[in-house]
Amino acid sequence: IAERLQGKHALVVGGTDGIGKGTALALAKGGASVTVVGHSPKKASAMLKELAAIARQPQEQQFQAYSADLFTVQGCLNFTRQVVASRMRFDLAVLTVGIWPDDQDPATSDGVDKVLALDVLARYLVTRELLPTFNVGMRILSVLGSTVKMPPPPSAHIIKEIASGNIPKYSLGDILGTAGAMGDTWMQRMTTISHPNVTFIGTWPGVVGDDLVEHSKTFPWWLRPFLDGGEKLIGMSIEEAGSVHTQILTSPNAVRRPVSYFNVKLEGRQTNPLAYDGAFQKWVWDFLEGTITNHSGIQHHRTLENEADGLVVV
Repeated sequence: IAERLQGKHALVVGGTDGIGKGTALALAKGGASVTVVGHSPKKASAMLKELAAIARQPQEQQFQAYSADLFTVQGCLNFTRQVVASRMRFDLAVLTVGIWPDDQDPATSDGVDKVLALDVLARYLVTRELLPTFNVGMRILSVLGSTVKMPPPPSAHIIKEIASGNIPKYSLGDILGTAGAMGDTWMQRMTTISHPNVTFIGTWPGVVGDDLVEHSKTFPWWLRPFLDGGEKLIGMSIEEAGSVHTQILTSPNAVRRPVSYFNVKLEGRQTNPLAYDGAFQKWVWDFLEGTITNHSGIQHHRTLENEADGLVVV
């Protein structure tokens, strides 16, 4: 892995917590330069110290951290404008930003369900806007729900209704299944109509023992005992999960197809059939682009000028 990471620059969106943090540390340990983005300026600053401490070749590697609000379209655009203006170039990206459903306050100020705002829209928009910063052979890994078969994913109709806000009350399985299906789908679509030199990888991380659930105000209380039991049986630490995802990200097998999906056992698998459906791909693409246009006035790959904020560099 160290040979594969030599001279590489990785972006980790959601890199100050959980699996993203574990993966960022694994990448730095392997010798890559790493840029992380998270919500908390304090955590971003602390992450820089951890990256520098674990670096394989600290004199040659560079580390940067951004704090950004990725819940909204404008927040995502503010972040990506900073990155583009910095003239940084990337060889690898890891998308892990996400949130559990919030029953009490489910939507962002854009009117988008918070789960879909982070797990789908933010990942898509950040990727779309940073395409000019990607080197040839770029690999993007999205950690979400690829290859998951239980519980059964919702139908295309239910997915569309949830995403459009027509079903305000839904099950945990339906919202997570909606995010997973839409996430896998936009990656398929992007390789065919937007950027053929980028390879996408979708994964399901399994049960990871981080503090997301412990400190979450939105995770269902009745599921906590089951998750605790799962962690004891098959769970990984964030460091172990980071190592696994770094292995997947750098694997030669990951570039055999424009989009590949892996389960927690590192096995390549097909994902939700909807991801391969042309009509559903178009709907997801139109939904995401329409949402971006409605909240920014920007269509497709145009960008706006705005102020920069939230960057910490060592």
